[in-house]
Amino acid sequence: MSPELHQRVRKLFEEALARPESERPAFLDHACFGDPELRQTVERLLDAHRDSDDFLKAETTTERRLGRYLLSRELGRGSMGVVFEGIDPLIGRHVAVKVIRIDPATEAGQPGFVRDQFFREAHSAGKLLHPGIVVIFDVGQQGDAAFIAMELVEGPSLENMLEANPRPPLAQAMEILRQAAAAVDYAHQNGIIHRDIKPANIMLQRGTTVKIADFGVAKINTAQRLTATGLILGTPTYMSPEQLEMRPLDGRSDQFSLAVVAYEMLTGSRPFEAPSLAPLTHLIVYGDRPSARAANPALTEAADAVLRKAMAKLPEERYASCGGFVAALSEALRDAPQGADTHPVAIPMAIAAAAPAEGPAEEPAAAPVATAPVAAPQPAAPAPEPEIALPPAAPVRRNSAVIWLLAACLAVAALLGGGVWVFESSSWQSWLARVAAPSPAAPAAGRPGPPPVSPVSPASPAAPAPAAPTVVEFTASSGSVVAGNQATLRWQVKDATDVRISPQVGAVAASGAIAIQPTESTTYTLTARGPGGEESAHVSIAVTRKAQAAAPPVSGSALYENGLAERKAGHTAKAFDLFRQAAELGNVPAMLEVAEEGLDSDNGDSERWFRKAAELGNPTAMLNLGAMYQLGNHVKEDYVQAVAWYRKAAQLGDASAMYNLGRMYERGRGVPKDMGMAKELYQKAASKGNSDARIRLDQMPDK
Repeated sequence: MSPELHQRVRKLFEEALARPESERPAFLDHACFGDPELRQTVERLLDAHRDSDDFLKAETTTERRLGRYLLSRELGRGSMGVVFEGIDPLIGRHVAVKVIRIDPATEAGQPGFVRDQFFREAHSAGKLLHPGIVVIFDVGQQGDAAFIAMELVEGPSLENMLEANPRPPLAQAMEILRQAAAAVDYAHQNGIIHRDIKPANIMLQRGTTVKIADFGVAKINTAQRLTATGLILGTPTYMSPEQLEMRPLDGRSDQFSLAVVAYEMLTGSRPFEAPSLAPLTHLIVYGDRPSARAANPALTEAADAVLRKAMAKLPEERYASCGGFVAALSEALRDAPQGADTHPVAIPMAIAAAAPAEGPAEEPAAAPVATAPVAAPQPAAPAPEPEIALPPAAPVRRNSAVIWLLAACLAVAALLGGGVWVFESSSWQSWLARVAAPSPAAPAAGRPGPPPVSPVSPASPAAPAPAAPTVVEFTASSGSVVAGNQATLRWQVKDATDVRISPQVGAVAASGAIAIQPTESTTYTLTARGPGGEESAHVSIAVTRKAQAAAPPVSGSALYENGLAERKAGHTAKAFDLFRQAAELGNVPAMLEVAEEGLDSDNGDSERWFRKAAELGNPTAMLNLGAMYQLGNHVKEDYVQAVAWYRKAAQLGDASAMYNLGRMYERGRGVPKDMGMAKELYQKAASKGNSDARIRLDQMPDK
């Protein structure tokens, strides 16, 4: 199946599931357009979902038991099954039990894919022993129900947390990302890709410790690629472009998904939003990466650049690992404005009080206002311990008495000397830090005092002001390039601590060169900042278009191929314009494309173009015409016409047409009811591999 058909099956399943069960047949009649295999695939998913519900909701006389596990309350539902809280009576351990019903009909039609995929989840996750990954204890099957017993996580998912607080404190967000990255990188090092990183699969044990759950769509790199199903596995909102396009994956696909989660936590919104699956997929694969800083101005430009890199369209443009991405993001956020909730200080995710200092902070003494004795201060209640075991900060002894005494001595010395005392700023601050630091475990009497501070003569000149940044070079290898060609920017800067080139390039080193490929005329700006100020330089590159040669006559086949390329590039309107031109030149595949566009847009062209293709001998067009007349889709319902077109397609060997014609004979629509003829047509269709015909034959009585 093509990726477009995969997405179509998933979309139809979800839309049908959202409707009352009584309305689903009519919905599928209209939505599947007479494509029996498409409809059968969707119906199997619906049947499996219904059977799973029936099994899991079934009441027993005493309690529900699966294997040796006693099941109690439901914890959640997903695409692969339902999760219950349970208990292992042998050792009294509480577990989470994931249950899925294996539909026998599905097993007969496919090579056990659902069951194999379910146990692949257990095999993948069972290989991983990491504190940040949910532990698998057991796996088994009882009748039509397969199950996995796993670690019970006591806490919400990140999805639950974001529903209550869409933009959590930055320290909390960064700690979640750090732990998640470490767990996912560990899986990658063991050859396993999660493929469905999203907030719902990031659990928070007791609200603090990250646990990555649901390796149900994990893929072992050394295993064969899964081809048995026509469904994309995972959640499209967080999927990487290569996963949506069914290309080979590595750990950088999970990095893309984690970057989408990071964007959501830092801004309170998702980077990719669309009303339906098709535009969402197009946005992720071909669209521009949105600015996180535009959604949350408190973020830095550097953080914006890190997120864009981690969500790059090509895997090779991203970071080497998830940990590398999170480390770069943490570093980029260090320049965030003070006071905004964006500074990545290392505090627990649970908002807890800071650890108490060794002694209370002393404030300057005020003049006494009473002579009554003051009661001894009561010891402060200890602050709650943080719920994440982070390295404790060194306790600070706020020896304010020493600091005040030092300040008084310096003031007296300055007055007596009639001059000004000047200190090197860094030495002064480091000395104060040593004074305020906790004393070593040595006798106080033997502790040396602070080093003597030598006064500078009043006649000594003041320290020179720092030099302003200087842009020594900022040039382009060419002032004009043809569209699609590259140019090279070169630069050299002195006395700068931060150098950036915009647009698109971002932070760079003090000197270097970079290849660029502008798509339009652009002026690049280099900005150098340092302690002495800021300096900018500019260079412009003009982009010219390639000379258009006289185009040779284009055939219908060439126009059709060009249309396919434009659609792949996301240019849908241009693609269908090319399909229409090709159809006018007699290209049959293009006629089918234009006809199917008519089905979607209801423009009345469907019957005309299907008929043209059918008259040229195309069985797919004949099959579609039969379905249109059978369902009354864009034409008046006419069973006789439907039978005629089904018969023509069946004579050309189309198995789906044979099956549909058999249904018409079985129901007596457009032809006299004839069960013998129906059975004969089903047998012919089944011999050509039509699974619907095989199922129908099994359901028909022998007599």
